[in-house]
Amino acid sequence: MKKLVKKLVTVIGEEDPKRIATKTFSEQVKKTISLRGLVMEDLLGALGTKLENELSSPFVVTSHHVRAFFSRLQLGIHSVQDYVGKSLNTRQEVLDFFINHIGTKAFGEDWLIKQAIEFFQKEKAGVFLITDLTSSEIAKMKAALNSSFLVVYAGESSDEKVDYSIKPQPTTAAMRRITKLYVEKISNQKNKEPIHDRSKQPQPQL
Repeated sequence: MKKLVKKLVTVIGEEDPKRIATKTFSEQVKKTISLRGLVMEDLLGALGTKLENELSSPFVVTSHHVRAFFSRLQLGIHSVQDYVGKSLNTRQEVLDFFINHIGTKAFGEDWLIKQAIEFFQKEKAGVFLITDLTSSEIAKMKAALNSSFLVVYAGESSDEKVDYSIKPQPTTAAMRRITKLYVEKISNQKNKEPIHDRSKQPQPQL
């Protein structure tokens, strides 16, 4: 019996090829997640607001907001007093404060990565795409998941070690077609296949 594949993939690279490759992957993988998006439902539920891009007035953090955030995440009991009273003027400031400041201080620097890994481990077999990772976060995900986490580079060249490289094509259609070949290859890859350097990766033929 063929062993079912379970992979988590991220796409890096040059702006246009990366955008096309990411879109193609997202259309074919089992599920696409954003690293910070994993906690957005819990955060917005805790805040009790949709958090529009343009805030009509400053958002003032209350003890209820912070307690509700901790409660929804179910990652233990933590003090709320250090965060109460903070006034935030934009949607991005609110997100940064709760996710990057409160989350990091309460749960540790790598708490979002741990959340992503836990999500992936709970899922059944399939290929999953994760977006919005920094270089540091990619390195930590690779260290934690090894060959179950694949880095795909879309662009002309890179000095980074990646698992697959997708070179730019003359048309969007060609770029999407070659990206689909890689999705198929990853879907059939054995979990213990070692990481290999981009420069040694054979390119599928159009």
